[in-house]
Amino acid sequence: TPLVICMDADAGKVAINFVRSIRDDVTVIINEHPGKMRKMRMFDRDLTLIKDLDTIAKETKPDSRPVMVACSSKTFAEKLGKRYAEKISKRGGKMLVITRSTKNAPDVREFLSNPDTHISKYRLVIYSPTMGSGVDISTPIEAAYGFFNRQPITAWDSMQMLLRARHADIYKVWASPVDQKMVANPDTLYSQYLNREQFTKDVVIFDDAGRDIVTIQRLKMLRLRYATEARANQSKRNIRDHFTELAKGRFEIVGNAGSIGQNDAQAIRKELKHAGDEIKQERKAALKSATPVSEREYRQKAVTGQMTPTIEAGHERQQIEDTYAQEIDDNAIDDWQEGKGKSKLRLFESLFKSRDQAQLYDYKQLDAGVPIGDLTHATGKRDLLLQALKIFTDDNRVLSSE
Repeated sequence: TPLVICMDADAGKVAINFVRSIRDDVTVIINEHPGKMRKMRMFDRDLTLIKDLDTIAKETKPDSRPVMVACSSKTFAEKLGKRYAEKISKRGGKMLVITRSTKNAPDVREFLSNPDTHISKYRLVIYSPTMGSGVDISTPIEAAYGFFNRQPITAWDSMQMLLRARHADIYKVWASPVDQKMVANPDTLYSQYLNREQFTKDVVIFDDAGRDIVTIQRLKMLRLRYATEARANQSKRNIRDHFTELAKGRFEIVGNAGSIGQNDAQAIRKELKHAGDEIKQERKAALKSATPVSEREYRQKAVTGQMTPTIEAGHERQQIEDTYAQEIDDNAIDDWQEGKGKSKLRLFESLFKSRDQAQLYDYKQLDAGVPIGDLTHATGKRDLLLQALKIFTDDNRVLSSE
């Protein structure tokens, strides 16, 4: 029997149980290396932590040591970046913002290629989950901040993000205390899926190849999928409680987080809103000025490592114009950014595929273990959409043709 080694920096019972469901001869080795105790200060409000970060900005000098700021939300990371850009630069410091939107910018790519080499260039490095596992910064820094809202990541992911900086003098964290009602029982989630799949079978007619049969392999994958989802939901029920529990044994909780007055809180909220509005306007300008980029060109640039923010903006512009069948304008951008446009595009892309194309796509999904009940099931979506559209027209030959 060949020896298979599975390694994970944050493996838990879910992963171990899944491996054991595949093979009986499993040996589990857990590295309990304690490491040194780090210092952490927990904050009750995100605005109070921002006020604390303002002190860092005010004390910035050209030779100041780096500070890292982890944000669970891309949007919040961008707002902080906009808010601190001038505060840092006018004191002789540099700042870097790492999100999905900036990951292909030259300075971000340079930083991610070797963070320890480039960290000393920056006073402030603000990052979203885009800078995740695999990025370790061993250079000692002045402080590491963490802003962790109730969505979209778990407390485990939040801790991983914070500890991208291995050696900070102090870690300062706000984690959302909001209680969320989320299903954390994997058996319940699994049953819900089976019900959805049965509904799909009842509504959609598939071919006779037996592709709609739930195989043992798929059931095992589904068990893993929903055990993982349940584990994540358990963490998200209260991010602050779980994060605090994870911090035990790793951090020494020190100091008083302080408080913030009503006037200061209102001022920060106003500045963040203004930053958000500026970001939206800048995004609109970038989309309007970009040259449209086709899906083929976009994929070629991605494969060859030639992706840039300009190409990404051009690709997004192409998607918007294809979705609304018009030249880009403010209304189309607003609708798109609210999430309405992307769902329309996904629906109608699959609608205009031929049935043969859709079934081929389905087969590839099934071979990869994607369950039938998922919304990505092309044949089912296409048939259901055509049935719905037939209510409004007696002839759908144009809609269903290539």
